[in-house]
Amino acid sequence: MLSRNILYTIIDTDVNKDGKLDYGDPSHLSISSLDGGGLRAITPVDEDLLGWDVVQGDDLIVIRTRKDNDANGKHENHEDIRVYVFDVASGKLDQRSRAIFNRR
Repeated sequence: MLSRNILYTIIDTDVNKDGKLDYGDPSHLSISSLDGGGLRAITPVDEDLLGWDVVQGDDLIVIRTRKDNDANGKHENHEDIRVYVFDVASGKLDQRSRAIFNRR
């Protein structure tokens, strides 16, 4: 299924207010069709993309993000890591248990 799509890592919001879009701002995972149409974000906009892996052929993507728990514009190491599974065919994003990933 993923062979009919393109995945993008996009930084589109200057969260740290330094006047530029760079790695100090959160990135998001997005998906489109091969021709670029239907571009849409997969991950929540208030979380920073840490990484992703394609599993079960090309039907599922396991995604790791970091939540800005204290809403200070920084995604710091002590903040929660969240794990999601994105089903490419259905377009559904499900959050998985994250208790073992919380950093407190």
